[in-house]
Amino acid sequence: MSRTKLFSPFALRSVAFDNRIVVSPMSQYSADHEGCATSWHLMYLGNLAISGAGLVFVEATAVEPRGRGSNRCLGIWNDAQTAALRPIVEFYSLHGGAKLGIQLAHAGRKGSIAVPWEGGTEAEPGWLLTSPSAIAFPGRPVPEEMSAAALTEMAKSFGDAARLRRRCRL
Repeated sequence: MSRTKLFSPFALRSVAFDNRIVVSPMSQYSADHEGCATSWHLMYLGNLAISGAGLVFVEATAVEPRGRGSNRCLGIWNDAQTAALRPIVEFYSLHGGAKLGIQLAHAGRKGSIAVPWEGGTEAEPGWLLTSPSAIAFPGRPVPEEMSAAALTEMAKSFGDAARLRRRCRL
């Protein structure tokens, strides 16, 4: 009889996980309109803290305002957003055994949508889409093609977001 490794501890570099169960990032569309976490995130991630998973990811978190999928997606480009995440991370750390990760993201040509229960089409008011190419996602507007300088700035936004996530101990 073979035994599964699913429930066995696992180490990835210096991080030890209780098991190999991972909760992937799932869009919650529950941030406020400024991209800040809300009490929904406290409840949702708090519940996953005690789920028995080895690793739980926070939903895709935009590195700049135009990088959000919707105007209700999380962001991590300013201090207000890190301040809103901090108590959630602290609660999670106190009550859960799972490690907590974050998916830094930019929606690119798939951004500026309404939340699914509001129709899932273009957000009102929407924002200009940017992408490495001017190729539209099916059914969406053609995005502005990013210049080399804009791509460099985007890479900087990801680095800045990675530094900001440390402020909330994530």
